[in-house]
Amino acid sequence: MGNEVSAAARAQAELERARRADARGRRLLIAGLAVMLASALLPVLASWMLDGEASTALWLASMPLCLAGAGVAAVGCTLRRSVRSQLREDWG
Repeated sequence: MGNEVSAAARAQAELERARRADARGRRLLIAGLAVMLASALLPVLASWMLDGEASTALWLASMPLCLAGAGVAAVGCTLRRSVRSQLREDWG
């Protein structure tokens, strides 16, 4: 009987860990998409600016920020995908 309780508690802890990882992956995915969207708008903002140096800085910052956002979104998507099977097997 003692082994059943510990196995149930272990399964519950693993399920809670999977739920936390899924929520973290969702937050990373949303943050990455927000960074990509914001960096995609930087060249538009740069075209409205009159100052040449600031405009150039916005243009140059847009691509690395977009790639960083894509990387964060990919990490979030991968994290969510890795725990998907554990959450599908959950009955509760």
